[in-house]
Amino acid sequence: LLLLSSSFVSLNAQQWNGYTLIATQNSTTASLVDTNGTVYHTWTGLTGQTGYSSYMTPGGVLLRTVNVTNNTFNGGGKTGRFQKVSWTGTILWDVTYSSSSYCMHHDVLPMPNGNVMVIAWESKTASQVTAAGSTNSHTMWPDKIVEFQQTGTNTYNIVWEWHAWDHLMQSANSSNANYVSSLVNNPQLLNINYGNNANQSDWLHMNGLDYNEALDQIVVSSHNMNEFYVIDHSTTTAEAAGHTGGNAGKGGDILYRWGNPATYGASGTTDFNVIHDAHWVPAGCPRAGYLVGFNNS
Repeated sequence: LLLLSSSFVSLNAQQWNGYTLIATQNSTTASLVDTNGTVYHTWTGLTGQTGYSSYMTPGGVLLRTVNVTNNTFNGGGKTGRFQKVSWTGTILWDVTYSSSSYCMHHDVLPMPNGNVMVIAWESKTASQVTAAGSTNSHTMWPDKIVEFQQTGTNTYNIVWEWHAWDHLMQSANSSNANYVSSLVNNPQLLNINYGNNANQSDWLHMNGLDYNEALDQIVVSSHNMNEFYVIDHSTTTAEAAGHTGGNAGKGGDILYRWGNPATYGASGTTDFNVIHDAHWVPAGCPRAGYLVGFNNS
């Protein structure tokens, strides 16, 4: 199955053995169609308007993001809620993850074990931002990744999380704990002063999320940084907040990054321009196991 969350144009084409999920943003319907545009199944009357991502999961269950009102976080890609909906339209799981201190946005990821992983903003005050070595004093919304385990129709446990805020570096203030004398020698960290615009809270604007079960790793793309990051999911939440532990022994530090070497002071070409949809090429496809990002310029 393929994901398409914008508009669908019906064309006459040779059919293949599969369907495409159409879940248009701001709609309350979703459909499975074949490559000739013939509708196989439709969900109608869905609760709330579709957000930025929807997926078809095993067993015919629709996983969709839903847009909710949030007066603190109103950036592009805001969602705030996700749902699992059965083939017949029954809501199996409905979670709102939106408050004055955090809010889901952009992508949502169905995990092999049935859990759901999301990208969310978390708010940091100007004083927190300054204390972290920012040369601009303003509110920031760094991203975090949160994994939910279902406990009821509207309830959950958070079983794993990773915060970009735990993996910062800067070379502007030597008195801060996250000071480094060489940015280029620390590619495992995020430079808080790169792309840090005092007029823009949404600093990283992460937007695409994928999981490699064989490696137990996550890849996430950053629109504003024009690169993607691979991080270790085998860590505990405590290890993910630090720099040791997990299969790679690096805690929650970046294991691999690609797209824009200037973000950590290196020379080289910027390969992405407004990246979206970072993911691994699945098995059975050409170049299986490669990392891919969509250049949305």
